[in-house]
Amino acid sequence: ALAQPVVRRITGSDDVALGHFCTIGYLVQAAVAKVVGKGSRSTEDLELPDNFKFLQDTYLAMAVVMVPMYLIPAIAAGPQYIAQFSGGINYLMYAFMQSIQFVAGVFVLYSGVLLLLNELVPAFRGIAMRI
Repeated sequence: ALAQPVVRRITGSDDVALGHFCTIGYLVQAAVAKVVGKGSRSTEDLELPDNFKFLQDTYLAMAVVMVPMYLIPAIAAGPQYIAQFSGGINYLMYAFMQSIQFVAGVFVLYSGVLLLLNELVPAFRGIAMRI
């Protein structure tokens, strides 16, 4: 309910409500967008240069974000701390492999959900047609 005025302004109605544990963050983002985003185009309308077309792949874009998010804390923690978890692997290589493993895990999870939905939806459609 905190974000409802912003949601109403975006959607033009009260048909949609936002209830999420990050609502305060969304309100901060809306305030920043109100100050800085006047007249800016939607990211959906942006045409990427050919050099950045690879970012349209969800998992490559996630890897581009997650690799630094794992490497920077690993560098800050240092090799002695990471050695407790890495099993003798170089601490930077360990952080890199963990970030790629995270992306692979998200891919497997998403693929499993799609597989399940692709099996369930036709089954329920068949049941609904018989009723």
